Amino acid sequence: MRSNKLHIVFGFLFLKSIAWADYAWIPEYHHLLVKTGGDYFTSGENFGSDGVRTELKTSGLSTTFKEYKFFAEAEYGVATDWAATLKVPLVSSLVDTDSDTVLSGSGISDLNLGLKWNLIKRKPVLTFEISTKIPLYSTSDPLAGELVLGDGNFDLVSYVHVGYRFNKHFVAGISPGFVARFTGYENAFVLNGFLGAAWNPVYFRWVAEGYFSLSKALTSSVVASNNAQGSGGSFARLSKNPDLVSLGGRFGTFITKRSRLEAAATWAVMGSHAPNFFRGGLSWISDFDLYTPPARKTKVKEIPFETDQQPAEKPAPADVDETTE
Repeated sequence: MRSNKLHIVFGFLFLKSIAWADYAWIPEYHHLLVKTGGDYFTSGENFGSDGVRTELKTSGLSTTFKEYKFFAEAEYGVATDWAATLKVPLVSSLVDTDSDTVLSGSGISDLNLGLKWNLIKRKPVLTFEISTKIPLYSTSDPLAGELVLGDGNFDLVSYVHVGYRFNKHFVAGISPGFVARFTGYENAFVLNGFLGAAWNPVYFRWVAEGYFSLSKALTSSVVASNNAQGSGGSFARLSKNPDLVSLGGRFGTFITKRSRLEAAATWAVMGSHAPNFFRGGLSWISDFDLYTPPARKTKVKEIPFETDQQPAEKPAPADVDETTE
């Protein structure tokens, strides 16, 4: 009976731990979650303005857009029920023909800073998030042969994360959000969700992501390629009003109690002014407990100073007067 109880308790703790810094769950106070790894992104087609897939062409040539991303992400429990996030990506992008590279670019892409507030810890878990995307350079006038690495504009993003654990094996979450974009980009509605399963020490998640621009550019003809300078013809870069739905999954395994290895893959399903893509990646995630308990105070017993006057001594038995009446 005792072993069954331990199994149930451990299973619950394990399920709780797989939700580190994901959707509605945030790190505990004084815990630092660090995620490092790499992603590979490739797209040889665009979803045109009519939603039809069209071969990616750059300067009239059939091309493929590729991106290699190396990233470091940190999320820290700055206070009880509060966490701050930082994401720094290093990107190398290419637009290739069968025999040559047409455009390329490498460097640090847009930074992301965020703040999360865990309002409800019970079922369902409820967390609010606000973040900003900060461009490091302008993309309005790229050099000849240069492929831009980001949008070059500020974004403000807000999410409402809702998470629910059905039992010790299954968990789910949904995250509606709003993206406020500037510099001519259209605002958008975001809807992400997942369904996860866990059996110690592995877990898996089915993931769905949706991005929907709130207004569309009116054109007299179908737009099948991105003509913005530095985009390489792909809507993976500098798309003003994309719509995109993608599906994927994550598979992870715990290596130690506080570290895990996770693989992820995502495919585009449908869209408009967006790339038809595949993304795959591998990351290492570690949880550091930075809490330092206060030093224990040592109790010192006070000893009175010696004085010339000594306390009265109890007389020895021989000194007692034994006279009788």
